[in-house]
Amino acid sequence: MKTLFVSLVALLFAFFLGCESSVTDPEMTMPTKLIGNAQQETFAFKDVLNATYPNVIKLKGLLWDPSHRLNSFAEIDGVVRYGFKKVSNESTAQIPIDIYKVGSDVTPDKKIKVDLYVDAALKSQCPLNNGPWTVKNTADEIITVNTANQVVTYIQKSFRLKNTCCAPLNLVLKFEVNKSELKLVSMELKLAMRLEPIIDQE
Repeated sequence: MKTLFVSLVALLFAFFLGCESSVTDPEMTMPTKLIGNAQQETFAFKDVLNATYPNVIKLKGLLWDPSHRLNSFAEIDGVVRYGFKKVSNESTAQIPIDIYKVGSDVTPDKKIKVDLYVDAALKSQCPLNNGPWTVKNTADEIITVNTANQVVTYIQKSFRLKNTCCAPLNLVLKFEVNKSELKLVSMELKLAMRLEPIIDQE
């Protein structure tokens, strides 16, 4: 009888031990795998961002806020990332170029596409404001570069701000393209003329 009892205990112990290492148990390394995938996606996004917009202009300073009293200002902090692509006349192909490179293949009357990506936040002085006004959006412009005449070209783009408190506002940026570089000429806030819905830019 004693031998039978010991055998049953040993059999039960072996049964429970086998159940604990079941094939159907979830794999414990799943969170690590998910983190790895997220990191790979982040690196891929950064690679695309750096390839398309390799250059950076910082946005800093105070801008007059037309949606409030006359002496109201908003503080901007952010960046404009940008890049240049040569547009072929024969097709719609776009070839990335380094417009800063000496001896670049930019010759007279070449069409260049300027890609812009704005990522900025603004702090206003309005007491009703819950958080920063933000803009995270892209724009582009195709220009004709004539290196022989050294013509200066200007680009002006308007970006709708998100989370404004008292009136819809646009961030208006003006750039100068002078054959070899892009410069920020001016930035200002303007009241949006039409009450268009603000598209989520996340």
